[in-house]
Amino acid sequence: NSVDARRALALAMAYTGEFDIAIGQFEQAIQAHPRLNVLYFELAPYYINKQNFDAAIQAYDRVLANDSRNVKAWTRKCETFFQQRNDISARESCEQAVELDPTYPDAWKQLGMVQYTSRNYEGSIISFQTCLQLMTDAGWTLEEQLGECYTYQGLANQLLARCDLAVPLFEIGLQTDPSDTLKTFIYRGLELCIDSDT
Repeated sequence: NSVDARRALALAMAYTGEFDIAIGQFEQAIQAHPRLNVLYFELAPYYINKQNFDAAIQAYDRVLANDSRNVKAWTRKCETFFQQRNDISARESCEQAVELDPTYPDAWKQLGMVQYTSRNYEGSIISFQTCLQLMTDAGWTLEEQLGECYTYQGLANQLLARCDLAVPLFEIGLQTDPSDTLKTFIYRGLELCIDSDT
């Protein structure tokens, strides 16, 4: 009945791809300690892995039932709605997050992502700029910074025919230890900017 033992078993099972067992262990731990928010944050990604977005959102809602001002829960809820392609609910959750804590870079990043995919490029640029400024003010190293805030701000500028602003963002984005997906977007954005100059 140890929560720590159930968490350890859940993580071990998830590592081997046994997500259903991992979910079951987290749910049993939650039954024993329903106000331990970390359990919901650890459980939700496994629901998302199984494409059970509604269950993941319910997990974040349980955190918010315990603490309605939990900015991380609002941000993760936004991210989950975004993956579900429910952009209206995603935007509402992200706006709630940045209202509660306007100094949380991840919330601005996620709000920018929602705005970008909704083709609100000007709005996304403002959100991504805010994300970058907060990370800089907090003294984050480039390797620690959220590469999406550079990459998608660059892409938004490229789409608005502002390659003079986009290219420097792409160049810095490559220094943030970006994922392979972000690298692909950066190189594509650079290619489009080069093509527009020729």
